[in-house]
Amino acid sequence: MPVTGEVKTRMQPLISPERSADLQRALLLDTLDMVGFIKRTTAFLAFAPAERNGISCPHKVPREQVFRQIGRDLGERILESSKTVLNKGYSPVVIIGSDCPVLQPETIDEAIHSLDSADVCIGPAQDGGYYLIGMKRTISDIFLDIPWGTSEVFDATTQRAVRSGLNVHLLQKLFDIDTRSSLEQLAPILKDPDRSGIRHFPQRTYDWMLKEGFCGDKKS
Repeated sequence: MPVTGEVKTRMQPLISPERSADLQRALLLDTLDMVGFIKRTTAFLAFAPAERNGISCPHKVPREQVFRQIGRDLGERILESSKTVLNKGYSPVVIIGSDCPVLQPETIDEAIHSLDSADVCIGPAQDGGYYLIGMKRTISDIFLDIPWGTSEVFDATTQRAVRSGLNVHLLQKLFDIDTRSSLEQLAPILKDPDRSGIRHFPQRTYDWMLKEGFCGDKKS
């Protein structure tokens, strides 16, 4: 589970390390719940750091589908995680983070089906990164020499994919929860999920935001 002081550090000190870890835990479990609603898929969980603690949720990932992330940067970790799953005989592979509570099962379905014809599928994030990347084979080029942790990640990745002659399918742009302002952006969406088109509701994240005063009165 998330380690206090090592997650959601961009929200600190406005939000304490303990409360930040609680938020990351809620986001992770909501993501696992959401993935559990996607038919004909197998969920894997790539974790860091090396220590693995138990995860309690309705769609618990079996031990054989949990593995440690390896690599010097985010690109290497994504690449090695995709290799791990592909080498187990699964294809295509779609990799998502746990920081996008507005991500819905149908978007992941679109990503999976797009890879029938596309080489790569990417879900751009509003901060210039991406919340999803999918492929049906190992593609190393799109993870090399990318300015990780900057607003140029998505552009650099797509440009490299095009230069490599890859067919890229783009999903809708969504936003991750990395800063206090992103929580303020999320609040009205969770307060009126039907109007916002949120059919799979991230209940734990909503409960955390309600407790922290971001969502006002609890939804009926």
